[in-house]
Amino acid sequence: MVNFKRRLTEEKIKDRQFANADIFKSLLPVMDHFDMLLKNEKIKPGFETFEPALKKLYDQYLNVFQAQGLEMIEALHQPFDPTLHEAVMSEASPEHDPQTVIEVFQPGYKYKERLLRPAMVKVSE
Repeated sequence: MVNFKRRLTEEKIKDRQFANADIFKSLLPVMDHFDMLLKNEKIKPGFETFEPALKKLYDQYLNVFQAQGLEMIEALHQPFDPTLHEAVMSEASPEHDPQTVIEVFQPGYKYKERLLRPAMVKVSE
């Protein structure tokens, strides 16, 4: 009975600790589209007046998310790790070591050390 109570208490603590994970997971596509908007060169003409404000807003969102425990997985030029990265392409690259991430298509995120989404990457052969 004591073990059962202890296990219930531990589960409640974990549930509270990771309660925001689903909210962050649902907001990741919004942040992806925000990031694509800021990086898209085709819409730059006429966009210059809005870009600084949108960049500041994007940075504020990232700061709030990071303060709550969400962190972006650093993938570019890192060794490929199948627990953090999802390889969607591979390419021979003489300037990179084998099994090194050479391009990130979609960033990955962790929430309080729990993987929310792996990074979609291109890996050198």
